[in-house]
Amino acid sequence: MNAAGSRLAGRIVSGGEAGRAESWYHRLLRAYPPAYRAAHGEEIVGTLLEVSAGRARPSARECAGLVAGGLAARFRERTARSAPWWADGLALGAFLIALTNLASDLTMVDQDLWTAYGPWVICSVVLVLALLRGRLWVALPVALLEAYQVNRSLIGGDSVLRVVPEFGPVYGVGETVVQYGAMVAALVVLAVLATRRSVRPRPRSWWWLAVLAIVSVAWRVHITMGSQVVPVCSPEGACHPAHVPNEIPLFDLTRVGLTVLLLTCGVWATAVTRDLRWALAGAFFLLTSTGPHVYYALTGDGVPVTLVAVFWGVQAVLVGAMTVTARRGARARA
Repeated sequence: MNAAGSRLAGRIVSGGEAGRAESWYHRLLRAYPPAYRAAHGEEIVGTLLEVSAGRARPSARECAGLVAGGLAARFRERTARSAPWWADGLALGAFLIALTNLASDLTMVDQDLWTAYGPWVICSVVLVLALLRGRLWVALPVALLEAYQVNRSLIGGDSVLRVVPEFGPVYGVGETVVQYGAMVAALVVLAVLATRRSVRPRPRSWWWLAVLAIVSVAWRVHITMGSQVVPVCSPEGACHPAHVPNEIPLFDLTRVGLTVLLLTCGVWATAVTRDLRWALAGAFFLLTSTGPHVYYALTGDGVPVTLVAVFWGVQAVLVGAMTVTARRGARARA
């Protein structure tokens, strides 16, 4: 054991400020991978306790530094002990598409899951969990079934061999084309990865499911955007103007914010690892998710075209930053 570790081992902490500080540092160290904590955790805590003697909790700078260092260590571990960069990047892109679709699907189920839309949501949940844990042979048939259900309006609408019933959303022709294109792209990626055992990605963190919790809460929270005057009439026929607030769900704003946040994290992960997998995942997600937004904007059934263009531009800049950062790292290593 080194000097710092020996000092920590010989130190008896029985509550007080030192004990609270040590608890804080151990919690913050959970940002690091388990193997790194086992090898260096006690040494780090011992050093930090000496530096912060007399304080009951770490400073904000120490908290930010430990969390950032832990995430950077996890990013490096991912690139060192995972599938090839292109396989892990494509798998992450497919997972992001499935996660985004599930976040939208959950907004369609308010109180009663046992509707015609219920089986679709269940399939989306299974698909996300299978991709989260790297079970590609579980995800592949579910993705194939969803792709069929989306495309059934173009192929006659009959159930598969009269066994699988129809369920899920019913799109128009234009909507089917854009939705089906994204699903087919993800399906092809899953088929390629599932048939090549040597490139199977590792499972991902359960923390990804926090995205679903955030958007679910955001769907139920509404923000007031001004008000409008509408006539209110009584049964007797007397009418009078009334101010009715315009409330919109926080869902769309939250989804945009999370997308930009995740892509920004991808830029940081690329800067830390100089690896192209984050850029590939971002580009795949961007190309497959842009079609539906553009279609709804052009048909007047969504946000304005200008906002879609701005949002797409921000995503494209972030993906471009990942690519440039990774290529500069490759040239430096060469």
